[in-house]
Amino acid sequence: MKPPFEEILRQAKLNDDIVSVHYSHQNYDDIYCGRVDCVCDGEFRLETYRRHGRPDGWFAMRLEDIILVDVGGPFELRLAFLLAHRPSPRGLCLPPIEQGPILLTTLRQARDANLIVKVHLTDGQYSLGGLVHELDAEELVVSSFDTYGAQTGQEAVRLDHVRSIELGDADCLMVQYLREHQAKFLQFKQEHRQ
Repeated sequence: MKPPFEEILRQAKLNDDIVSVHYSHQNYDDIYCGRVDCVCDGEFRLETYRRHGRPDGWFAMRLEDIILVDVGGPFELRLAFLLAHRPSPRGLCLPPIEQGPILLTTLRQARDANLIVKVHLTDGQYSLGGLVHELDAEELVVSSFDTYGAQTGQEAVRLDHVRSIELGDADCLMVQYLREHQAKFLQFKQEHRQ
């Protein structure tokens, strides 16, 4: 019997519940926590938060790759309380996806907003990160950047090999800032090497 993840996530969205999504067979603690942003066509997207309630971007993946979903547990309730009672600056905004493929649409939104993304591939061993350069229903091309904001080339992958996407989180925003201020960063490095 297939777990009712779609139904659980839809109900959590309706109730504005915080959920924890487990996706790793190797590590139970590999989770994403947040509010369900959208669920459709066998995919979902969360607006994610760090454990102290700070917004941390979005996470999207296929329902079939979920291992376990927690709703209403102590961690989820603590996070919901912090979000409801502590002022927290809102980060970037992506419009919810009402229908259509969530992974493809999220990548389009990232491209249109010029946002750095992290793309994890199906086998879990590989990922790529950068700006969405080209995108269609079958292929994704990313202009890749290292963690210092320097462009490292381009990477292409079939869209059906994309397991999940992260964007707007602390790591992506750091690379985004360094990319946008690369000349100033390089000057700073040069000045501090002397």
